[in-house]
Amino acid sequence: MLFIPIWIDLHSRTLDMEWLIPTLILFLCALMLVISAAVYGHLNFGWVALGTLLPLLGFSQWAYMTFYKPVNERPKVDVSATLEKINTSRRTTRIRGVVTLKNNGTAPAKTLGAVYVVTGHRVESAEGMSARNASATLDLGKPNRRHFGKYETLLSFDDLLATGESLAPGETRTHSFVFDANDGKQNIVRLTAYISMSTPNGDMKPGKCKHAPAASDVCTRTDFAPTSLAKKKLGDEPFADTVVHFSEMQATPPRPPYLSTAFGARDQSSDDENVQNIDPLVRDQFTQSITELRLDP
Repeated sequence: MLFIPIWIDLHSRTLDMEWLIPTLILFLCALMLVISAAVYGHLNFGWVALGTLLPLLGFSQWAYMTFYKPVNERPKVDVSATLEKINTSRRTTRIRGVVTLKNNGTAPAKTLGAVYVVTGHRVESAEGMSARNASATLDLGKPNRRHFGKYETLLSFDDLLATGESLAPGETRTHSFVFDANDGKQNIVRLTAYISMSTPNGDMKPGKCKHAPAASDVCTRTDFAPTSLAKKKLGDEPFADTVVHFSEMQATPPRPPYLSTAFGARDQSSDDENVQNIDPLVRDQFTQSITELRLDP
């Protein structure tokens, strides 16, 4: 029983030394008494003693479900996006968009970045595509849907959750908005919702990116707590840079903006950043949900 508060405090990332030191001393004294009694033959382990240890199995399951599992599993946030036509007047269609986020996990999900982007596209009459053209278009990279219509314009965008904001287990957030689309400029409206989430790991502090991306891009950094006491002593600081790429709109040909997250680690003793793939150390989720609405009949 003395070990339980010690174990909880060691996993809290913020050590309460006034509580930890006396409890640790009492635990060591109790442990020495048990060892001494066992050495001098004052303990007789029989079936009764074994039966008294059986409740530890229930405690182990409770500790696993309460302390270990919530902070060691990936976020489970479902994303759904819908577009609904409200009315049409003088070749302008008013549309309602709805994005819903629901945390189906057992732990809170912290936001690294969450945005929606509404873009207009022009899709001509469908024609058969040859195998050569199809293989040249598909790059096995991120899903960009660029070959499903020419990008025309950015119609609407906004944050779904602020960086660092938490989504509690079972919590649902709904974001509803209305915008206009000109039927003459585009015939397809595409709503894309991006979310980048992480399971809380101690104190997650949002801040500014050290290396600024393109001038028109928006970047936020999330600093994670060290994953162990050894890494804390060494000064290794993991982080995540989340970028909304608006500079893609100035490319040739222009492309719609999108969100991305890159993980890395920084050595506290220097200014060097080792941008590496540390996904196994960070329980993260990146989801892209897309829905479309046809404007012309």
